[in-house]
Amino acid sequence: MNEIRCGNCRKKLAEGEYIRLAIKCPRCGAFNQLSAQSAPKEPHEGQLLR
Repeated sequence: MNEIRCGNCRKKLAEGEYIRLAIKCPRCGAFNQLSAQSAPKEPHEGQLLR
């Protein structure tokens, strides 16, 4: 899992995985908008992830 930290004060806001996330920091009040670099790849029908 990834740590999600405020871009302004670096307070840890959450831990997990996301595609898009908007969260306000309770410490400094900064509004953080985060997007994944790329979506996780899904297997084609009939294929298994290894």
